[in-house]
Amino acid sequence: MLIITCLGILILFVIQFVLYKKNQNGSLKKIFKSEQLLDVLKELLVIILGATVALNFTNVEEKKQTKETVMRLLEVTYSDISMQYVANEILLDNYKQERMSAQQVKYNTQYNTALFENVLNNDTVITNISPLMYSMLVNDFRNLSLFYESLEEYSDNDEYVITMISNMNSHNENIMWALEKEIKHLKGEYKEQELKDLYQEYISSKYVEIPNLENIENK
Repeated sequence: MLIITCLGILILFVIQFVLYKKNQNGSLKKIFKSEQLLDVLKELLVIILGATVALNFTNVEEKKQTKETVMRLLEVTYSDISMQYVANEILLDNYKQERMSAQQVKYNTQYNTALFENVLNNDTVITNISPLMYSMLVNDFRNLSLFYESLEEYSDNDEYVITMISNMNSHNENIMWALEKEIKHLKGEYKEQELKDLYQEYISSKYVEIPNLENIENK
């Protein structure tokens, strides 16, 4: 698009120059052979090339600054989620050691997604991170919220409370993993295909594949 614009400017300038000289009773042959036209064209090309280089440099710098901004947002989000994850793990461990009741654990459970939600809805973040990691973050955010809602709804059953908090932290763990990998991706440490491979490896190691019902019925 930039090249087409520059060519258009050049052509228009040549036409204007030719018309100007023509009005001064100059023949077209003389005009196109004149050194003045060549000098003007050289100067114009230098200006266009200079503007093109400056514009490209500006675009590169803007992209770099945008990427750095996104990385900082993801890093802050990672820090926020990881603190909640650690706090909830301590609560669950206290329950296992019988130092806290399930209800005490419930009331101290860390769940604050305001920052995370704002980052997910940020247009700059959406357009600059990989689609795979963004999809993972959105899905785990949704599941995290659903488990917290269930925790609030069925809070009388101690076993259910602990299960819901464990599930919440499992999704916090997924979010942390995705944020860490996306930050490295933005830094250039991972390519898109490497991210996909890491994602498949992570999911396969964490979740047991559900057997196909048709295969079970046929056995």
